[in-house]
Amino acid sequence: MDVFENTDELITYDIATLANYSHNDVHHGVGHSGSTILFIFVSCLYGALTRSLVKETNFPFTVFVFMLGGALGILSVLVEEVSLYTQISLIDPHLMLHIFLPVLVFESAYALQPHTLVKSFAQVVILSVPGFMINAFLSGVLVKYVFPYKWSWSVALTFGTIVSATDPVAVVATLKELGTDPKLAILLEGESLLNDGAALVFFTVFLQMARGEYSDSDDAAGLIALFFIRVILGGMFLGLAMGKICSAWLAKIFNDAVAETIITIAFPYITYYIAEAIFGVSGVLSVVLLGAVLSSEKTSVSPEVEKFLHSQWSLLAFASNTLIFILVGMVISEQAIREFSGTSDSKLDWFFIFVLYIGITFIRAVSLLILSPLLKMLGYGFDWSKGIVMWWGALRGAVSLALALLVAEDDYLDPHVIGNKFLMHAAGIVVLTLVLNGCTMRLLLQVLGLTKISIAKKMAMTAAVKALEETQKAKVEELKADRFLADAHWDVVMLMSEIKNPYADRMIEESGHNSKAHVHKESTSPAVNQVVCPDCSSLIKADLTPTQYKEYEEEARIRYLKAQKVSYWRQFEHGLLGRSAVRKLLELTEGTADNAGSFVSVKDIRASWKMKGIYRLFPRLSRLLRNLCDMLIAAPISAVPKYMNMYKLASGKPLQWIVVTILLLQTIAGVVDLYMLLDNMNYHIIFFIISINTTIFFVGEFVVKVIGYGLKTYVMRVWSGVAILALIAGFTELYAGYEAERLTELDMIEKAKEYHLMSSSIRISRGIRLLETLLEMCLPGILKAIERRIESQINFGYDVGRGFVVGEEECRQLLDHIVEHPGMREDFKNKCDKKRLAVIKELALLQRNNPGVAVAVKTRQATRTVLNKIIETLTKLKEDGLLDEQEAERLHRDTDKLIKLLVSAPPSVPPMPAEHMLSFVPWLQGSDNSIAKFMKQRAQLINFDHNDEILHSGDAPKGIYIIVSGLVKIFGKENLRSHYPSDGGAVTQNDANEDRYIDYLGAGAVLGEMGPLMDRHVTATVTAETAVQLYFLNITDLEMAFDVYPEVKLKLWKNCAIKIISNLLAEHNEFEKTPTEAALSFLDKGYIPHITDQTVFNLDDNIIYAFLVHGRVKVFDRPDLELVGPTFIPTTIRILQFNVPNETILYLVPGEEHPLLAVDSFHEGIKIKLKAYASAMERELLKKETTKKLPHKKRATFYDIINMIRIKKLLNRKTTATLTPDHKPTPVMKAISESVNKSSTVQPATKATIKSLWKKGLPAVSSQNPFSSEAAPRRVSR
Repeated sequence: MDVFENTDELITYDIATLANYSHNDVHHGVGHSGSTILFIFVSCLYGALTRSLVKETNFPFTVFVFMLGGALGILSVLVEEVSLYTQISLIDPHLMLHIFLPVLVFESAYALQPHTLVKSFAQVVILSVPGFMINAFLSGVLVKYVFPYKWSWSVALTFGTIVSATDPVAVVATLKELGTDPKLAILLEGESLLNDGAALVFFTVFLQMARGEYSDSDDAAGLIALFFIRVILGGMFLGLAMGKICSAWLAKIFNDAVAETIITIAFPYITYYIAEAIFGVSGVLSVVLLGAVLSSEKTSVSPEVEKFLHSQWSLLAFASNTLIFILVGMVISEQAIREFSGTSDSKLDWFFIFVLYIGITFIRAVSLLILSPLLKMLGYGFDWSKGIVMWWGALRGAVSLALALLVAEDDYLDPHVIGNKFLMHAAGIVVLTLVLNGCTMRLLLQVLGLTKISIAKKMAMTAAVKALEETQKAKVEELKADRFLADAHWDVVMLMSEIKNPYADRMIEESGHNSKAHVHKESTSPAVNQVVCPDCSSLIKADLTPTQYKEYEEEARIRYLKAQKVSYWRQFEHGLLGRSAVRKLLELTEGTADNAGSFVSVKDIRASWKMKGIYRLFPRLSRLLRNLCDMLIAAPISAVPKYMNMYKLASGKPLQWIVVTILLLQTIAGVVDLYMLLDNMNYHIIFFIISINTTIFFVGEFVVKVIGYGLKTYVMRVWSGVAILALIAGFTELYAGYEAERLTELDMIEKAKEYHLMSSSIRISRGIRLLETLLEMCLPGILKAIERRIESQINFGYDVGRGFVVGEEECRQLLDHIVEHPGMREDFKNKCDKKRLAVIKELALLQRNNPGVAVAVKTRQATRTVLNKIIETLTKLKEDGLLDEQEAERLHRDTDKLIKLLVSAPPSVPPMPAEHMLSFVPWLQGSDNSIAKFMKQRAQLINFDHNDEILHSGDAPKGIYIIVSGLVKIFGKENLRSHYPSDGGAVTQNDANEDRYIDYLGAGAVLGEMGPLMDRHVTATVTAETAVQLYFLNITDLEMAFDVYPEVKLKLWKNCAIKIISNLLAEHNEFEKTPTEAALSFLDKGYIPHITDQTVFNLDDNIIYAFLVHGRVKVFDRPDLELVGPTFIPTTIRILQFNVPNETILYLVPGEEHPLLAVDSFHEGIKIKLKAYASAMERELLKKETTKKLPHKKRATFYDIINMIRIKKLLNRKTTATLTPDHKPTPVMKAISESVNKSSTVQPATKATIKSLWKKGLPAVSSQNPFSSEAAPRRVSR
């Protein structure tokens, strides 16, 4: 019998069986259906309970589930009432296979790491196909000669395929939990997936042989070979095609969790059915390839849905495993009681189960030994420790049980000799491998040393736990000030929130002694050669052996690359990176991780915008086509045409299409006329009439174009000569046609034929005008398509480069946590800065050559950032109850539509004209755009060539430059460090903090903002890396603008203040992980108060954070303490005293008044960190103050204390009535003055201050927003 017919018949039989089963099952009625549903969900509930109970043990939960199935099977035989709830055990094995197998296979394939799987694919294939064949054949030999069942070779090999299918779920979970090499887990899981497919193929062939279906075939070997090729290759191609279709479909959907989840659930089943029932190929291999394709293209799934999708598939896989093991346990126990209870054969069967277990374990070792020389040369290599884990980790699972059930229910095979034996032995092997191998895997890994923690991991974990401890303490200190939580039991809080080092116990086991005795602890703060000890969390000297240093460096490199991947994925989730770009960056990072000591290079990034393959010819082809278009296609006339309507008609597309149609018909008519002429058919009068009409049309076309373009312009066009010649040829054609008809009437047939031939030839030759029209219509379209492909590639490369730069900047902030070793950390930072600057330079050069592409990427990113903020605001409005759920959902849908449009945004956007650039400078914007117009009239557009010096360090400020196009290089010294008061109150500035830095800036950047504001010399040298065009605003015009528009100076100061404060915050550990966008958005809510000639400034209570941007201030009640900008002003300091008010710039961040913003989680992290920063600043100030030697003072009396308290209360009052120097002192102020004069303990400075209050009141200025209606300065009495 033909193998193809056998397969089709087998599938048809299975479907018919299922239909009959369902039909016969109807009579059970509603009660049976309800009990079945109850059984399914109770089983899942039991599986969840078992999973939670055995989670902390080494015992696989599937064993307990199998035991439950066995118990239910026994009860169903002994108790009739129980059997009503276990009718599901009669389910057809084929149906069970079709229900559960696609879920299990797809979930495993989708969870694999694509890069590691591809790198290990050759090893996986060798283990899955040749390795499986060796295991199956040797297992068949074993049962053939050891078992007393007298099975035939086909039956024995069928059993060998069943017990050779691996399912190492429990082992893989153990490997991941213990943190072993993930490549080993991929090797085990990949082998399991592919050998499941191979097992089904071989099982089908051997089962058909056991049925005797190949006994009548003369060419059975050839048919089997063709079957293997068709099933395996066909299944792989089908899975690949379905994966691409599914990925493309998912990419068209945005942020629809229901639709995307349903698609991913439906596709595995559809793929499996099409493969098995329609094409007759391997459904398992198809589903494996489907899952692998979707795993490699995870970016096709919306980032908001991806985590939810993983959870859904984990749930389905868990439920499938639970139900399979319960069902098989029930079937085996029922049959064991009925068939084997109390017989000597049954006892022998139990013995042979253990014999079989030992045999297949030995066979697994033999197959690995045979294949190990080849495995060593492929993938990531193969050593003896991997071999032992692969040998012992080959568990058997659901696939073996499902195939055994198929044999047990097969009507063609003897159920007593074959079916039941298959099921019993397969179940026994599954249970033994799960219990013995699965439970002892952890011990084996420890013996092999695969769970040993490297020193780098120890140090990283210790540093992380230390950071968590600091976070715990800081949060507890913050909550102690909460009025509702002040009386909480803080010792219990600390105890219950304590996070312990998970490696602590294992480190003690590995060391075997207390390492604290061998560590010299340092009590001082971390020095340049100190790290956190991984064993005792103490500060120790970072002296590592060369081997340890290399191991630590490699571990730090891997962690750095992982941080890069996280950054790329975060950018993708926020919509700041495209699907293709994040896929490329992840691919580069994963590929780099395989090469020891290497990082993603600038060359790799640069290659992303280079054309590859045949596309490398596109730039040349584009230039060629552009030259052809310039030469053959006339450009639109520059002057305004005299007859606009005629010009529109002459240059419009409708006329072109009509000309093409008529030319095409005329050419066809000429060919037909010529054919008839050769066949002596006389229909020439018809074609002559057609020629008259077409000639009249072309005369009309000529007139329209001459009037529309103008005679001179039309004649100068390239194709006009061809059109005129074709028109003249039309008249010649008419003459030839007329003569042909005249001669025909005179019976001069031969002479008439000559004229007919001339007429037809001219009619055909006039078709050359088709070339003109086709070129005019097609060339621009072809050129546009080619240029769009080039722009798309450059757009993709620019997106990759920009994402890489952002990733480098974010990872650089994390280096203090990634690398504890100081020298290694500096080396990493230098490499990071070098690559980042190199890529920034490459991107700027790319923008110079392709400005439209760069503008498109930036526009898309800016649009998505705005939409992200809109979505966040919508969410807050909904959470606060300010929007109904339906209203919020509607707005969300509208926002999602806008986000979806960004996916199809054009790859190139024309940059805005240079004169418009000034209108978008933040500090030049106004309500009526008058400020920008004022500066446009005075701005100068200047050009610099390559290597020209634009600014030189040390020069006096000349003005501000705004880059229009090109790239500039900045190098100089950074002097934005925070200044702390010294012991004597003066400020010391450490020159060591002035680091050399290099940066590159492109279009839109502003240079020299600080100079005109601070009147200080240029601190950096700026040179042109390319030809640069800039707008220059000289300092005279700026000062004039400051006088005409005072708000310009405040806006410019605010812009500079935010930059200074951002750099200031970035230097402190509290803000290392704060996103730049979050910090800028938070700081943008602040303002610069208007300070005139006031010497004392009172910070209102609504000011939560204050920064000194420029100048010097003293603390009013501590005049010996002085702050120098830029620095942070602690929250406990509320009154400031100025030496030079006009040179002092404060930046104040007020509290949130709007209830929506008050709970804005986007800024909550920054607020917490600023509080920690303020506390650190206060501690620093107190430390400086306590270290000073204060003069001996006489102890104050109780009366003095009361007076000082009254003074402090008066000084801290927010608002009082206005007091002018002409007002008389109040009785209260007289009493204060008398008290101060009588007191001998009050310092002279305080006495002078109080006397000043008595005489003329305290000059102060309100810290309200200067742009509000209550912004005027006020004098308040104290």
